[in-house]
Amino acid sequence: MAGAGAVNAAALRARLESFAGGPHVPLLIAEASPTRIVVEVPLEALRSHRIVLVLDERRREVRVSERLGAHGARPRDADEASLRSLGDAAFDPSRPDADRVWQTTWQATMIDPLRLDAVPLRPLGLHAELPRAYAAALDGEGVLTALCALVTRSGWHWQPRLGAA
Repeated sequence: MAGAGAVNAAALRARLESFAGGPHVPLLIAEASPTRIVVEVPLEALRSHRIVLVLDERRREVRVSERLGAHGARPRDADEASLRSLGDAAFDPSRPDADRVWQTTWQATMIDPLRLDAVPLRPLGLHAELPRAYAAALDGEGVLTALCALVTRSGWHWQPRLGAA
């Protein structure tokens, strides 16, 4: 679908900004410029999920990078509290579990094609919206999938990247 009937960069940026700034979508615009939009997915306190969208109009491509962070957050589970990596001893009495974690992880979420097809997104000119009930139930992966639907249904390519955009 990307390429055929593609909107220009200004129209795509307007759609993305209206979508991310919409009242029902769990996203906050942290930064916006003509070729770059940074959005935050609200998480529990002291955790972050940042999505950077870089628009390349010449290639009709949106480069996407994601960064997850924990900044003094309580561990979510025993694995996160252990702070152990592959190859570390499973039991080390000199290394207690953490009660707070600090970490930054770059990731590239794989988009499930069935979930992508099911996104009830309505791009309307320079505006894009999701039904309230659908938007309210979105998790981090769902937000990425909805953004991907908006980009690809606007005739652009979705290009995930690992690391900073």
